[in-house]
This record gives sequence, structure tokens and C-alpha cells, in this order.
Amino acid sequence: MSKQNLAKWNRWLGWAFVVVTLVSVVTAYPRSNPLIPLDQSGALYQTINYALIPLLALVHFGLTLYLFGFPRGGGAKAWHVYLGYITFLVMFGSQSLIGADGPIQPWFDYGNILMYLLIIIHVYMGFTHWQARRAGSDQMASIQRGAKA
Repeated sequence: MSKQNLAKWNRWLGWAFVVVTLVSVVTAYPRSNPLIPLDQSGALYQTINYALIPLLALVHFGLTLYLFGFPRGGGAKAWHVYLGYITFLVMFGSQSLIGADGPIQPWFDYGNILMYLLIIIHVYMGFTHWQARRAGSDQMASIQRGAKA
């Protein structure tokens, strides 16, 4: 598979990750959501949060690292990649702040707030690159590992 096709799959994986994250947030609070029966939300929440989200995050991170490595330059495209790496590290760091007695407070909450802020910024940057691609002006491939300058 070419790097261009792999990058396309990785973008779709990223957007799927956004949807799964939103479903995760909705299923985390079943008592306040009358659309999800309480007895079904536990299994769905655990499947999403303990299997699907880590898997999607690792694959998206791995593909991005393979495609872009550590791009040089300070343009918006490079910042988008680095912000994605930071988001990945903060996500796994914040979710590891759960001890035997539950979340280690207040650090767990601080980590989650930072994680969601980074996710929102990363998704916004992805959306702006998507718009540029549709307009024919995005050159994200120019920072791919091995791209010719």
C-alpha cells in the first residue's frame, strides 16, 4: 500500500476515533442519558474504553509515526503532527492515573481536562487540513517521511 493510501486510511481512522470517543463520553454518564439503558451501558462503556479506544489510539499513533516521523519545520502541518503525539502521551498518561482505590485525584481530573482540550485542538486542526484538501491546497504529504523537499 502506498504512503498516500496509508495516510488516507489513517485520516479515516482518526475520524472514527473521534466518533468512538464521543460514544465513550455519552456512555460514561448513563444516569443522565435516558437513551442508554443503565444495564447495557456498563458493557458498552468497558468495551469502548478498555479495548477500542486504546487500540485505535495505538494504531493511529503508529501509522502517524511511520508516515511522518518527526517532521522538521514549524508549519501548521508539523504542529498538527506533534500535537497529535502530545495528545497520545497525555491520553495514556491521564488514564494511567487510576489506582486500586479509583482515580488519583485531582491529577486524574486535570489530566482528563488537558486530554480533552488537546483532542479538541487536534481535531480542529485535522478539520482545517480536511477543508484545505477538499479545496486542493493542502500539502500534508510534503512533510511525510522521505518526501522530497
